[in-house]
Amino acid sequence: MSAAPAYDLWSRTYDDQPDNPLLFLDDELLDSLLESVDLRAKTIVDVGCGTGRHWRKLLDREPRELIGYDVSSGMLARLCDKFPRSTVYRPDGYLLAATGDASCDLVISTLVLGYLAEIDAALAEWSRILRPGGDMIITDMHPDAAATAERGFHHEAASISIRHYVHPLASLQRSAAAHHLDLVRIDEKVIDDSIKRFYETANALALFDKVRGTRLMYGIHFKKSLAAVRLQ
Repeated sequence: MSAAPAYDLWSRTYDDQPDNPLLFLDDELLDSLLESVDLRAKTIVDVGCGTGRHWRKLLDREPRELIGYDVSSGMLARLCDKFPRSTVYRPDGYLLAATGDASCDLVISTLVLGYLAEIDAALAEWSRILRPGGDMIITDMHPDAAATAERGFHHEAASISIRHYVHPLASLQRSAAAHHLDLVRIDEKVIDDSIKRFYETANALALFDKVRGTRLMYGIHFKKSLAAVRLQ
């Protein structure tokens, strides 16, 4: 199933996942990567904002504006239930049409890139809306894990698999460089004892032993080059 209808279904239960190791590691990665970024009075665009899972921590840091984009109307409805009067949009393909050129200070996108077929088109648009000197933070399932794993969820009695794509980190970095995004930092999370409890809860310790050491998640921080002012 493609991402939009799948997440419309998943929106009903998405916020009730205490035993999801990807969400746990995603929180850790985003918290760590945001430590070096000042959000006060800044404009943030959250691409693939979902139900606004990260919005409380972002709003607590007093940005000027927080804007969300998501392909799922169900997920956006949940976000607006939690954060009334939020500014949210559905993208037009890869286009973030409601956001102007060089108009934001931070673009974040968590657990999204693997659902996009064309990362170059995505990064071109994300770079377009980012001012020179601005920051971009991306997290997602690591390609080592995504190459063999399914991405999906259980809905009622059915198991829903979501179509996803494997993007090597080298390809991501090449595309980023082509769009004036300089690498600041990259973090990788492996399957180890810090998340063993999630496999225990799922009665899947045999799988844990098999995949221990696999790189499961990554987080990456780019900064848009100041030279982009002269090139654009």
